[in-house]
Amino acid sequence: MSSDALKDRSKEIVRKPRLSDQIYDLLRRDLRLGRYSMSSTFNELAIAKALDTSRTPVREALVQLVGNGLLEESDRGYRLPRLSTEAFEQLMAVRIVIETTIAADAAAKAGPTDLVALRSAAEAERGAAAGTSSEFVAANNAFRSAFFDSGHNPYLKEVAELFNDRVQAFRIASLEVEENRRATTNHHKRLVQAIGARDAKSARATVESLLRLAIKAFEPVPKEES
Repeated sequence: MSSDALKDRSKEIVRKPRLSDQIYDLLRRDLRLGRYSMSSTFNELAIAKALDTSRTPVREALVQLVGNGLLEESDRGYRLPRLSTEAFEQLMAVRIVIETTIAADAAAKAGPTDLVALRSAAEAERGAAAGTSSEFVAANNAFRSAFFDSGHNPYLKEVAELFNDRVQAFRIASLEVEENRRATTNHHKRLVQAIGARDAKSARATVESLLRLAIKAFEPVPKEES
């Protein structure tokens, strides 16, 4: 078919995101903010009623979340993934590769605007450490976003965000512990300093150190919650 037949027809096309994509983004954003517990269930019909939409786009969004490892199927619909220690360590091994690479890129490429954003996000995270769990999770999310941006590789950022979201429920549980919050904010402070100093080696080491602490802090979901 010749494109000439479609010339100047673009105004006839209504451009808007697919409804299933909007539902996917909404649920993924809520998962990232810790609005669901390990005992939560995701029911296609209930979500459709809550969002006043048909079941088809909800089903498509849930299938996409399962495909990306953010949910898993259960007898009652869908739920947050139950990861074994081995599976968690494997996911974290991927995160170490990705995020240490971002750290090195940031040390080489971060500009003044990036450094301002990183320092501001790190300061906000430290300030939120004494607040509620939801406040600290939001601040932690903001720091990671600024960190991923500072590497100036959108493809690495996309993959990093996905693997972060796949372990987000376990991170949120971990960050309820004061000692883990303190370790997180201290490492992020050192990371910002290393990036600002253009010290790629230190930046990489700091990221890897924090992720290995997360591996040690991991606790599988008890069987009664499975």
